Amino acid sequence: MDISKLRIDSFKKIAYVNFEDKLCDEFDEYEVIIYKINVLEDIPAFVDYVNARKMSVENRLVMVYEKGGKTVNKNSIIKPFKENIYLDFVLKAPMLCSLDKKLSAFVLKKENTC
Repeated sequence: MDISKLRIDSFKKIAYVNFEDKLCDEFDEYEVIIYKINVLEDIPAFVDYVNARKMSVENRLVMVYEKGGKTVNKNSIIKPFKENIYLDFVLKAPMLCSLDKKLSAFVLKKENTC
């Protein structure tokens, strides 16, 4: 997984969540959360996870998913955010990017972090 495309090089406090091969780091304040979406139920779990943490003002939230999924795909993942079901989450550049042959990601930012 090539995270250089995510433009998060300047951030230091990066947590990986819901990945089988990575342990989740805990911080007092998070700058980046990279969350693996495996099933649609992971989307509200992602939102709950983010809302339960203190985020820095300049934060990035990355939802990673496997390409080619029938139920978990770019449209099903981004739909609740575009429909404002989850408030305070906005798309950030690069918004949608390919991380490798198997994985893609959406990049968001959590507004109103205080």
